[in-house]
Amino acid sequence: MKAKPVIRRKKLLVNCFVALGVYMLLSKFLLTDLPKKSSHVEERTNSQHSHSLLGNSEQSFMIPFLRGQGLNNQLWEYRNAAIIARASNRVLCLEPFHRFYLQKSGRIFIPFHELFDVDSLQVFVKTSENCAQLCNKRIQRHFEISTKQHSRIDPQNPFPIADWRPGSLKLFKQSTGFEVLPIPEIIDYSKKAAKFWTLADTHAIFSAYSKDKCVSVAGSTLELPEEFLNWSRALNVSKNIQNAVNHVKKYIFKDKPYISIHWRFE
Repeated sequence: MKAKPVIRRKKLLVNCFVALGVYMLLSKFLLTDLPKKSSHVEERTNSQHSHSLLGNSEQSFMIPFLRGQGLNNQLWEYRNAAIIARASNRVLCLEPFHRFYLQKSGRIFIPFHELFDVDSLQVFVKTSENCAQLCNKRIQRHFEISTKQHSRIDPQNPFPIADWRPGSLKLFKQSTGFEVLPIPEIIDYSKKAAKFWTLADTHAIFSAYSKDKCVSVAGSTLELPEEFLNWSRALNVSKNIQNAVNHVKKYIFKDKPYISIHWRFE
């Protein structure tokens, strides 16, 4: 009677090793298939991605200030900025992702279009990869959305994150091409303060800054389930990643049903 649990554990262990092997194969395929690019800001855009350069000098822009230490947290911050851009009729700036802070090798910055399909995102919000140039490398206002009531910014150290970590002022400037960024302004998102229940609420809050052409925002605290769903529907992986997935399905799983395991570790 005790043999079955042992067999189940052995099968689970085998499945985990199989999943790990697939992950390693997929990682190898992606790394060899992706084009090699410099981390310099000037090389982030080219003619192949001109479709995402939708901004012009007459529009206003929303720049996400990415502080998350991993891709998932940075995506939450992107979603936050995208919803605000959508509500305030701004163009969302597609700034590069930062590599995981514990990863010691590889590119420091990864262009948005290498991971996600820019075309599909247009149904949710207009985008641009050329914001620093369109904004003359200057941001007029920088907002930090906080859930902690009475949060304050230390004027002596307004950007306290260490230079080598995502979220530092140094890496923000290096990855985006912006050179001027003001001291953050707190938008209190605590229970007794600003509410973002709808796009109209969000628009009302940011309408006060409509004359500021280029603004940035940090934080991932918005709670708009319907907009979260719309964002998820518009956010699709890039063609390159989709091709890699199809490659694995065809040559490893032989186009047969398979189970995908989300296996993470810290």
